[in-house]
Amino acid sequence: MFTYAEVDRLSTRMGHALAALGVVSGQTVVTMLDNNIDAVITWLAVNKLGAVSVPINTALRGEFLRHQIADAGTALVICGADYAQRIIHSAQLAYGLPDIKLMLQRGHGKEMISDEMPVALLDAHRGTNAPLFRPSPIHLILPT
Repeated sequence: MFTYAEVDRLSTRMGHALAALGVVSGQTVVTMLDNNIDAVITWLAVNKLGAVSVPINTALRGEFLRHQIADAGTALVICGADYAQRIIHSAQLAYGLPDIKLMLQRGHGKEMISDEMPVALLDAHRGTNAPLFRPSPIHLILPT
């Protein structure tokens, strides 16, 4: 069980970690996570940056998975340890996943080694206690 304050603090920390990895407003971040606290924290962190969260169905495999990730045009994938090998395998398929610069793997499992993309453990990128994000103003242009 987590309080609102804990979730806010954890998602702010994660947001700063993602920003340090180069995630900016408007950029996509693909996640392939089971329903757990990290799925919520990551979703909130991505949104705090003004980036676009792209959750991927955990049942996808092979070309279907590769296509979804490639279509998102993401440089960063955050996934559960059970899905890391599937994503790496998808990167080895015909068209690959050339946009991915880093995959963060959740879990206490062994970090995957891949020639296709750099892989790091999510636990090493949870951020620090830093100031809250200041949302940038949104300017809507409504049709007249």
